[in-house]
Amino acid sequence: MKLEELYQHVHEEERLQKSPAAHIEFLTTMQYLTQYLHGHERILDLGAATGAYALPLAEAGYEVCAMDLMPHHLNRLKQQKKKQMKLTLHQGNAMDLSRFSDDSFDIILCMGPLYHLKEEEQRICLDEMHRVVKDGGIIFCAFLSNLAVFTTEALYPNSSFLNSSQYDQTTFKVINDPFVSTYVQKAEQLFQSMGFTLLKTFSQDGLAEVLAERINALTKPQYEEWLRFHLAICEQREQLAHSNHLISILQSHKTRQRLQDTTRLRLQRLSMQDHVQMYEMAKDPDVARMCGWKPHASLEETKQILSNFLINDHTWGIYQKTDNTLYGLISLDADQHRPRNGYRMLGYWIGKPYWGKGIVVEAAKEVLRYAFEDLHCTMISVYHFPFNTQSKRVIEKLGFQYEGTLHDAYEYYDGTYFDEVCYYLKQKPS
Repeated sequence: MKLEELYQHVHEEERLQKSPAAHIEFLTTMQYLTQYLHGHERILDLGAATGAYALPLAEAGYEVCAMDLMPHHLNRLKQQKKKQMKLTLHQGNAMDLSRFSDDSFDIILCMGPLYHLKEEEQRICLDEMHRVVKDGGIIFCAFLSNLAVFTTEALYPNSSFLNSSQYDQTTFKVINDPFVSTYVQKAEQLFQSMGFTLLKTFSQDGLAEVLAERINALTKPQYEEWLRFHLAICEQREQLAHSNHLISILQSHKTRQRLQDTTRLRLQRLSMQDHVQMYEMAKDPDVARMCGWKPHASLEETKQILSNFLINDHTWGIYQKTDNTLYGLISLDADQHRPRNGYRMLGYWIGKPYWGKGIVVEAAKEVLRYAFEDLHCTMISVYHFPFNTQSKRVIEKLGFQYEGTLHDAYEYYDGTYFDEVCYYLKQKPS
């Protein structure tokens, strides 16, 4: 079933309010969210639907940007919007936040988009949120627990789920397009791999879906005590497996990633959306030979390699400042020969059409400034293959000193070996 078709039949406006059991998800989330609200935050609500969170937050005086894929959700939200609310509505996909500038929001609520995105798409969404949230900002990131979804589907009255083709018979992974479920540890590892600090993960609804009928039958005092119990245990690891809806609270830390624009260039964290431009350069045999790797064979291969670059906080794309053309990559990695604090290794490559234009020198000067001034490095190393005379000229222009040649030090992808010419620098270039 297509996503648009699904949400034509799902009454999202009623989902969190239709019963006491259903309301637990909303009450729990608001309990946690209020801990991060101080009266002045600008909030982005991704997958806002009909405004379950956007409306009360705007009512409380917060500036809220509500974004949803479904126009009919936004139409309903618009009908409920009050004149005094600082609430703007945007129709769009959570994987493309290009309408928002970097560092625009204090808090992001991602309450539903990850329910429908495969891991590769989740990375794109997370990367976009990382860009638009402020340094130190908070993200509430919701996801579905496969263990709980399996239990709910299996025990649903008159269910034909068990022994069906709706899950992998070996791994018990639920196949429920257009929904995507995962496991707590895997989700948390994904969030951390994207550069976020994981503050906590909590259960939004606990056993509310499986025990909905019984919860709805509780008296008001009993329900209040059940809610108090749920809030007391909703962070316990044992409880997380039983909740269909989970939220990880993430914090962004960008200070170490900030680089200044140069005359022509912007150096910034890569995005999964860069994979097409990157592939066009990385498939070139001449570029691959200079870098020591096999030419990329497909867009899928580039996507996988790019996802690994996203984990490194000190790998940046080299972009044309005016039109965001990607020229290549530049990085500060651990020195493979001196793995100690204060020692880093400069790495870079750019597409062949951009060779000989001074782009790497311009980018590297800013990265080296950052390394010595902000990271307080004591020495930077850099290496090139003997046949890479272009890289040699770049290194010499940056003021590096020749240190020696390591013979047969680098193993090529085809099993052959090449020398590495080594250089060092102990102060930023002028």
